[in-house]
Amino acid sequence: MYTRKFGRKIEFDPESRDHPIRRYTDGLVPITNMWSCNTTLDQGNEGSCVGHGCAHELLSTPIQCLCVNQAYARYIYTEAKKLDEWPGEDYEGTSVLAGLKVLRLNGWCSEYRWSFEHLDTQLGISYEGPGIAGTNWYSGMEEVDANGFIHVKGTNLGGHCYLFIGVNVEQEYFSILNSWGAWGIDGTGRAKISFEDYELLRKEYGEMAFLIGRKNMCNVEPVDPEDDDSDFSCRTANTICNGLNLVAEVLGRQHRIKPYIIERR
Repeated sequence: MYTRKFGRKIEFDPESRDHPIRRYTDGLVPITNMWSCNTTLDQGNEGSCVGHGCAHELLSTPIQCLCVNQAYARYIYTEAKKLDEWPGEDYEGTSVLAGLKVLRLNGWCSEYRWSFEHLDTQLGISYEGPGIAGTNWYSGMEEVDANGFIHVKGTNLGGHCYLFIGVNVEQEYFSILNSWGAWGIDGTGRAKISFEDYELLRKEYGEMAFLIGRKNMCNVEPVDPEDDDSDFSCRTANTICNGLNLVAEVLGRQHRIKPYIIERR
């Protein structure tokens, strides 16, 4: 059994206040909803949770990009380290913000929006899609209980990025998808967290982002998600990109694009 590493680093900025998810959900009421994801990734003993959390979003409905695999999750992580606020790349982890930059620059979405309140999170998951979360992770969240819940108690182990994939309004809990392989409920990588416990995490510099204008950048023939050595390929309106190196080259030419970022609360 490998040692788990927690690689979510905090990077916030006031400009995100201009880009709330509430602009897409204003006037709606939360409903129970579960998005589908048929693949559970495993970050192993690397602090690459941001890459894997972002990759899980791409693998989920409403638009499932089935070419995304372990190799691409790690690609998101390594490219994010080039875009975050910390110098160099010789360190563990990166920010959720940097992972979102990589997704946007590679064409997976037109923008991303942020949850600033508990209700925003419920509404975003109800109507827009899964939420990419960055929160503290506690020892009480390491394993699920008999009912599939994790609990915010014990020791703070560090920052973690994972996907909020569902909301149950009647029973007041969220469903999450983690990147630890056969973890959680029946080894599916899934767990539940109560609204109350989520609120504790949210108030400890927690963050949640939703992709808007999602696009499937995969080829018609998807990459085998079990093949970590497979090249990832994508298709844009004018260019077919074959392999990660060319995607990275395209990314490098677009570093001037200003991303959306979130304010420290």
